[in-house]
Amino acid sequence: MDAALGARIEKLGYDKGHHVLEVQVKGGTWVTKAVPPFVWHAIQVLIGDRTEGFIFCTSTGKRLDQASQWRAIRATAKRAGLPQKKIGPHSLKHSTITHAYDRPGARPKKIQHWADHKDPPRTTQRYNQRRSALEGSPAYDTASSMAEQLEAL
Repeated sequence: MDAALGARIEKLGYDKGHHVLEVQVKGGTWVTKAVPPFVWHAIQVLIGDRTEGFIFCTSTGKRLDQASQWRAIRATAKRAGLPQKKIGPHSLKHSTITHAYDRPGARPKKIQHWADHKDPPRTTQRYNQRRSALEGSPAYDTASSMAEQLEAL
């Protein structure tokens, strides 16, 4: 979650037919993440005319502190009609991973790579030249499913 909340507008881009965001993960490594169209649109609405700075920021343009992150996520969840119990910055990652695993045709190695967790499969992935491929990112399935559910409301 820190990677997303620390994301900067300058790191948004387009690569091989995909909207992308370059983020810094734990350990200082920079990785490129696929941004599904549904999420890309939400980011564009959020940033408006701004061309630099944090995507998620205070009214003065500073990075959200931990208390602000919690308030922003709870306010967004409340507007969406979601339950407020046990929702916070890291619960978004838990939900995305859980949802990705529950989807038909889930690909655990893709999900583990997307999550940036340090575990044994990650070592194996160092040798996989397709591990950085943007095709098949679990973010696409998750956002598509969410968009379908919102349309049904």
